Amino acid sequence: MSKEDGNIDYSHYSRGELYEAYRSIDSERFPINYQRLQEAIHVSDSLVKEKMQGEDAEPTIRKPIDQIQREYQAIERRSNYATIAWLCTFVPFSISRWMEGTTFLGLTDTQWLYVSGPPLVAYSAFLFFYLKCPNCKKYPGNGWVRMTCASCKVALKPSAE
Repeated sequence: MSKEDGNIDYSHYSRGELYEAYRSIDSERFPINYQRLQEAIHVSDSLVKEKMQGEDAEPTIRKPIDQIQREYQAIERRSNYATIAWLCTFVPFSISRWMEGTTFLGLTDTQWLYVSGPPLVAYSAFLFFYLKCPNCKKYPGNGWVRMTCASCKVALKPSAE
């Protein structure tokens, strides 16, 4: 067994990369990595079977559901902060633009445009890179109120029952 054994995280590998790694791994030298690779392939195969079964299939849940919901709640909270930061600069820009030729809080509409740019970029980057389902790591779907992930069908929020 090598001292590097167990250092590889296969959770971010594509299905093709998993099978390529499986073809080339030395199971005697890296038994822990070999076991983790087999588990990752099993998870990948389960996801493919789930997709083939259609939308009625049970979701593959990789974490406890309460942990998924807590993580998604934190993601939503950060999303709200990003939205508020952008709105705090966009609203003054809109007001100064609407009132043509005047300043709002000492800044012209062009200056407000420059001020609202970085929060807009940060907000867009947040939505693109961080607004993901804690279970499947994919975009959870459109809508203001997401109760379940559109990809893996796991409950992102506790039901109101």
